[in-house]
Amino acid sequence: MKQLKLVYTILSLSFLQMQASAEGPDPFFVQHYDNRNGLSNSSINHIFRDASNLLWVATWDGLNMYDGSSFKVFNYSKENDSKSIGSNVIQQVTEDRRGNIWVTTIEGISRYDKETGKFHNYFYQQYQRSKVSEQEYALAVDNKKQPYCLIQKNRLSYYDEAADSFKLSNIAAQKSAINKFAFDENNKLWLLTADGELKMYEGSLQQFKPVRIYQQEKKITNFFIVNHRLFFTNANDELFTLHLNNSSVSKQMQLANSPASIIFYKNHYLLARSSKGFQVLDTNLQPTSFLKEESEQMRDIKVTSWALGSEDILWYGTDGNGIIKMFPKTKSFGTVTTSENGVPYNKSVRAFCEANGNLWIGTKGSGIISMPAFWTDTKVSFTKKYILAPTELDNNSVYALTKGTDDLIYIGTDGKGIGVYDLKSKQFNKWSAITGHNAYPEFGSVYAIKQDPDQSVWLGTSGFGLIHLKINRAPLGELSLGFLERFTYNNNNRGPANDIIYALADGEDNQLWIGCRYGGLSLLDKKTHLFKTFKALTYEGSLSNNDVLSVFKDSRNRIWVGTSYGLNWISNVDATKPEPVFRKYTTANGLPNNTIHAIEEDSTGNIWVSTNKGMAKLNNADQTISYYQQLDGLQSNEFCDGAVWKDMQGTLYFGGTYGFNHFWPQNIRKSTWLPDLLVSGFSIGGKATNENGFRVVEYSGSKPLDFSTSRGENFFEMNVNAVSFSNAEKCEYAWFLEGYDNAWHYTGTNGKIVYSNILPGHYSLKIK
Repeated sequence: MKQLKLVYTILSLSFLQMQASAEGPDPFFVQHYDNRNGLSNSSINHIFRDASNLLWVATWDGLNMYDGSSFKVFNYSKENDSKSIGSNVIQQVTEDRRGNIWVTTIEGISRYDKETGKFHNYFYQQYQRSKVSEQEYALAVDNKKQPYCLIQKNRLSYYDEAADSFKLSNIAAQKSAINKFAFDENNKLWLLTADGELKMYEGSLQQFKPVRIYQQEKKITNFFIVNHRLFFTNANDELFTLHLNNSSVSKQMQLANSPASIIFYKNHYLLARSSKGFQVLDTNLQPTSFLKEESEQMRDIKVTSWALGSEDILWYGTDGNGIIKMFPKTKSFGTVTTSENGVPYNKSVRAFCEANGNLWIGTKGSGIISMPAFWTDTKVSFTKKYILAPTELDNNSVYALTKGTDDLIYIGTDGKGIGVYDLKSKQFNKWSAITGHNAYPEFGSVYAIKQDPDQSVWLGTSGFGLIHLKINRAPLGELSLGFLERFTYNNNNRGPANDIIYALADGEDNQLWIGCRYGGLSLLDKKTHLFKTFKALTYEGSLSNNDVLSVFKDSRNRIWVGTSYGLNWISNVDATKPEPVFRKYTTANGLPNNTIHAIEEDSTGNIWVSTNKGMAKLNNADQTISYYQQLDGLQSNEFCDGAVWKDMQGTLYFGGTYGFNHFWPQNIRKSTWLPDLLVSGFSIGGKATNENGFRVVEYSGSKPLDFSTSRGENFFEMNVNAVSFSNAEKCEYAWFLEGYDNAWHYTGTNGKIVYSNILPGHYSLKIK
């Protein structure tokens, strides 16, 4: 006999949230889910979140369960009639105290047992539907999660667990059909009849007695129990509040049309119109600007149901548009796009600089964008002024901007030479205007700029090697070229690794680090003009890749090297060693992507990098990695080579393909919310223990799952994934079979667990 116990703990997580600023209401992210994401049908009747944080979606073609990673669809199967749901047209979902999922369909009521994966069906043969358009069944649970159902709109029944059947409740016969019923937080039963009467009852199970009847001159058409309040509407589309404490009724407002659903989200009431769109009211039921943009986007979409999710998520069920997830954008990652006048066409951002109090952004194709008063402007949409070729620049692809100590801003473009802006005279100087430039060979495509203490400038170019020059300013402001020297690849120590140079960084005294695309990393001794080159795969501990995109020296005298395959670092003092060891970080260590475009250090010593799949922070204290993607508020997941800058206040700027992000790193903090674990697909010896079922295990305080098997069943497998609707794709897993393993298994985001050749004994499978 073998016994297996599953224990779930979380040792560490990288779920992160950003502190909101005080600039006003947060904007929101909106995501759509439909058939392309695995949803069985885009016409939604109801959405329900259960006690395990799983989302259940009732559609016109099947019941769906969403765990944040994927949809599981439950459909009727004639071949498996005894185990499947009774019908594919699902109308309503709720949950009882044991965690069973109850649904109404057009043909009956079904109960789903999560652990066994089996459905139990009720009334499917007892009552045959005469009109498909009518809802013959309805479900509700009281505050003890005891299920009740409404049959044929006139018979109220309760579920008897011992008998596994519904039994009639003793309630007076109604003059007309019951259109809706629900329990309030005080366990009072409310019935709305077809003749427009709203009735309140007390009691439970079999016994209910009437307490009060509410009527209007125009009959009551619907009611909603939301945020400790009961609202109802009448045939004139007037909204009323029924005060539960004193039974009084107050008219609130005239509606354009009656709501189909109401929910309370972030201290506001959202009323889904029965036609299309929704209306937002504050706690005093007054119109508000909250969700103004989002409600405008949804004006042509019919919302059929709402559900509040974890992580500040609001779920919309729609008629034909699938389900919609809305949650607050974080404010710490300020995002500025490079599109203009609402045109969704952005230019990549490649460089940053401050010029006379304005923020300059170098773009690939739109020249320099100047944003006046960027640091004091409280508007969401900044004023933009364009600095363009051929008037001010040699070329509109601007790759580098460096403000020198000589009151000159050096501008690297795809054009000839280098451009210079004089901060004193506020004049742009193209390369052709600099006296003496024609005495030297042509160069261009400047991708990196670094100034020395003597105010000479080093330029990394794309195809012209390394350039060293000095620009002098005459008393009257005329600029002239003092000298220019060029270093190109020559396969010896007199030149860099190659002539395509994307990154430059200072080393020790008289040292310059040079990042070469496809060539490796070079170190120049400025006194001797000798180069030392570091190549990948040349010795144990060498550079991870020869395609170097970024180089950075931090405050601890470490040189960071971003390549197309991972982040490397080396202590500058080790550079003199024949074969220094580069420490490496890749996706195996937690990076979102191995292409490292830009590197910067924040004021606390953490290293930030941009990649092709978001940004990452390397924690200085413990070397752990946290990463951020578009859903966290970034301009997109893709960033640009060398596009990083830190201003005097410590704000970081990263440029990408759809604009740039600016943020203060100290505003980013870890979330205290931790997800539970969904265990599914469990099989032992090739036999599924619960073919259609699953278990949700809490991250703490949960009773372990226990399984016992026979001697011959010496292998098992299961799937695990975190129940998270914001960070599921970031979750990484590890497991350890106590009594079998000698070390933890780390598999990244893959939650498939397989073990074989298990000897008889007692084991505990620990998952983190």
